Amino acid sequence: MNLKTTLIFWHITISFLSIPSANAEVILHDFFDSGKMDITNPYGFAWEANNRTSIVIQDSSDGPVAVYNNRIIYNIHPTTMPDNTTRNWTPKTGSHSLRFNYAAGQNIAEQRFKLGNPERDIWIRYWLRVPTNYKHGIGSPSNHKLLAIWMDAYEFSGTGTTCVWETWNDGNNGSKVALRYVNPQITTAHNQHTPFITYPEDQGRWMQLVFHLVAATNSSSNDGSMELWRRWENEPSFTKLHEWLNQDIFTNGSVDGFKAGYIMGWANAPHDTNTEWLIDDFTVSTTSLISLVVPKSPESVRVTPQ
Repeated sequence: MNLKTTLIFWHITISFLSIPSANAEVILHDFFDSGKMDITNPYGFAWEANNRTSIVIQDSSDGPVAVYNNRIIYNIHPTTMPDNTTRNWTPKTGSHSLRFNYAAGQNIAEQRFKLGNPERDIWIRYWLRVPTNYKHGIGSPSNHKLLAIWMDAYEFSGTGTTCVWETWNDGNNGSKVALRYVNPQITTAHNQHTPFITYPEDQGRWMQLVFHLVAATNSSSNDGSMELWRRWENEPSFTKLHEWLNQDIFTNGSVDGFKAGYIMGWANAPHDTNTEWLIDDFTVSTTSLISLVVPKSPESVRVTPQ
């Protein structure tokens, strides 16, 4: 049986996104440049359904175009937003990025994912573009989800821990960022409120975020941790925004480690006008992602039915 016959027999096409390397600690790196959300890896990573998210491009002729939303599409969007600001979907790198569309007055735009294999020590890094018309919502409470990671199930549905980063109104239309976690033993308050987005100076700027989570050894060891770093585009190094050590971030049940999460999510104080975030270069690793070197992931593949 030759190669062509084998591929037809199995009805799959496998396209390698990166060559295997010795840096096998990086377990996923998605640029979104395939125009689809079917990336996986040897551990079973998977994006879940788009929930007011879509892969987008900035076409040289058609301008802003959405090319994937639970299926391949080609939806050309106006170059002017409803508030008369300019819509621009130029990615940070490559040709595509992932858009989060918070329509005016609406509370949610969210992208869920499954890591596949539970990880007790996990790093997540991606570029995030502040919306060009960004203004934090003024409702109360004003918290908006930024990233959530959990073990067996989300928040009170699980027996393990859910860790969450959220943004809050800073009183000047900008945002602070805080962190918290939940498990059957404890529900923390929002901690370490730190300046995050300055209005209007940071509108349209790209920032690179690095999140680091470590599960506690057991339910009484109190040695879990949550950390966050950020650098703005063109900054030479990262600045640490959060360091929360010696925490009760324990596993309890069938899942020994962090297994799933979502980017962005519910906004308690919705925006007054359509507000669009972009994300690019999403990376998952079991070792540090503070280095500015672009990592390679081991044999990440896309499997597409014929």
